[in-house]
Amino acid sequence: LIVALLHAELPEEIGGRVLDLVGGNPLFAEQYGSLLLDRGLLVRAIDGLHLEVTEELPLPETVQAVLAARLDTLSPEHKAFLCDAAVIGETFWRGGVAALSGCAASEVEEAMEALADRDLVRPMVSASMAGEAEYIFWHALARDVAYAQLPRRVRLAKHTAAADWLRAKAGERVEELAYHYATALDLARATGDRERAEGLLGPAVHYLSKAADRNLALDVAVAEQQYAHALGLVSDDAPQRPWLLARWAEALQQRGRFRESADAFLSAADGLRSRGDLPSAAAALARSWGPLNDLGDPRAQAVVADAEHLLEGTPDSPELVAVLAERAVEHTMCGDWRAAVASAERALTVAGELGLDLPARALGFRGMARCLGGDAGGIDDLRRALAEAQRQGLGRDVAVLQSNLGMGLALHHGFREVLGVHREGLEYAQRHGIEEFVLSFRAELIEDLTGTGDWDEALDEVATLRPVLERADFAWMLVTVRTNELQILARRGGEAIAAAPTAGLLGAARQSELPEDTIQTLFACAEAAQALGDGARALALLSECVAVPDAGAATGYAWCLAEAVRVALGAGDPALAARLIEVTTGEGPMHERGLASARAALLEHRGDVDEAAEAHAAAASLWCEFGDPYEEGRALLGQGRCLVALGRAPEAAAPLAAAREIFARLGARPALAETDAVLADAGLAPGAGA
Repeated sequence: LIVALLHAELPEEIGGRVLDLVGGNPLFAEQYGSLLLDRGLLVRAIDGLHLEVTEELPLPETVQAVLAARLDTLSPEHKAFLCDAAVIGETFWRGGVAALSGCAASEVEEAMEALADRDLVRPMVSASMAGEAEYIFWHALARDVAYAQLPRRVRLAKHTAAADWLRAKAGERVEELAYHYATALDLARATGDRERAEGLLGPAVHYLSKAADRNLALDVAVAEQQYAHALGLVSDDAPQRPWLLARWAEALQQRGRFRESADAFLSAADGLRSRGDLPSAAAALARSWGPLNDLGDPRAQAVVADAEHLLEGTPDSPELVAVLAERAVEHTMCGDWRAAVASAERALTVAGELGLDLPARALGFRGMARCLGGDAGGIDDLRRALAEAQRQGLGRDVAVLQSNLGMGLALHHGFREVLGVHREGLEYAQRHGIEEFVLSFRAELIEDLTGTGDWDEALDEVATLRPVLERADFAWMLVTVRTNELQILARRGGEAIAAAPTAGLLGAARQSELPEDTIQTLFACAEAAQALGDGARALALLSECVAVPDAGAATGYAWCLAEAVRVALGAGDPALAARLIEVTTGEGPMHERGLASARAALLEHRGDVDEAAEAHAAAASLWCEFGDPYEEGRALLGQGRCLVALGRAPEAAAPLAAAREIFARLGARPALAETDAVLADAGLAPGAGA
């Protein structure tokens, strides 16, 4: 490397010492070679490099020391220009250095050419600021060393000057302005310059919050740190503090820090209300619903309604649109889809009347509510809302709507199509640092994989995600993940289901205000109880599920209905099985399929075997189209069992063989054993008719 950098072999008398010194560090090698040239210790000749002096070579122990030694070889003017450039940043502009130094731009340009010859800076091919030549330090470490040459009071003056120049030249560069004003403020406080610190506080907070607003859609971690920095600069009674708290709360939520987020939203709402800003207070209060709900905090039940009440009698406003959108979210999650649609449509109307951008969140949750209510047209709403959120740069809402689009597709087209949507959403959340939705998409993928029969992959993901959710205090998502895990274990049987704890899971689900959590968990625990031979407990859990208000409208109810009916019949309670079917009130393809399999199972139990065989066959076709192999296998098993009972064993061979292949692939041992028993009773070998 040294030979390549110097374009010549090192003389023997220094080669060994240099190699020992740099110790394999390429940056050290590069800078040390340049230092020897800068000091005139090595000179080029026709036959190579020669050592010109007999004194000992300089032996600095760090790269920084090498760079500092190189800077000492510069003229005072060039060194001062380089230090001014270091104040501006790793990249800097000719005009900025001129402003800080008080010299002409032509002098700066001449100096930069000389510094470029020494490989300390280099010009950028295309400048990011119109009309300004732009440069970059050859190494970031060179910039750090140059910056360190300046005393703190000088840095304070230079950062202030850099900010003033940048604001006049390119006021939209809020990131750099935030850096310069905040750094200048820190230096003013550190040096005891109170008067200057007071003057810098306002600009520092302003540009930090502006930079954070921009980063919230790009890099949530950076935005959260900038909001926190701005909050750390202002006093508890500062007028801008509640607004900063509300924005910080949003960043905290996206980072998965739900407890801090909820507290910040509620504190912001109190502060805004005390200042008489009811619209902003209502918006902050409504937004607290999300993290409170994620925590399973009972306060979530009242905050959105309280936010609406705050706005009663006030003129329509953008904040009202935001509150109505949150009301639509809450109604959707709680299963009141008509109310969700009504709130969303009112938000859309108010936004239109005020001339605001289309509220993507409201439109998206109208679409979600429509999908949950059986209206496939909701998918069009979801796609349009997602496109609008992307156009407006609404980082978190893009993730929300991508998630909801996946759920809408699952309800109406099955699980296979959803995997790609949710994986795309996970990639988006990871790229933008939205930890909340990194966790959420991972949990949703577990549910997708449960549905598609990729159970080994689902359980592997549970093992890695579950402890993360526990640390994050992500209550409702943890319930969902544990429910999917229990469902798979119950269907696989064996020792794993015996070791699966359900008491804590049931307690968490019962505390939730979301019917989806409660219902699907009750069904999974009933499956587990039946798998362990406790039919009485299974029936008690199913009875509890039926008693949940509006249970039959829930998506989870439709997905688990057929297995729940089979559990009730297996535990000897056909009346409860019939009741499970009767309370089903939802509409759409998922409910259609759940009802098809459940009714087929009840027909078979009642002895209507001929009709049941046809019903099972129809259900198998529906589940195959939907991409749920377990339910497809169960329907095929039911069809084969009915055909055997009708004395049509040869016809039963194909559906039974198909069912057996599915259960073997899934590792669903109880269903596989049941299939083998039917095959044996019919005198058919396993795999016959495949």
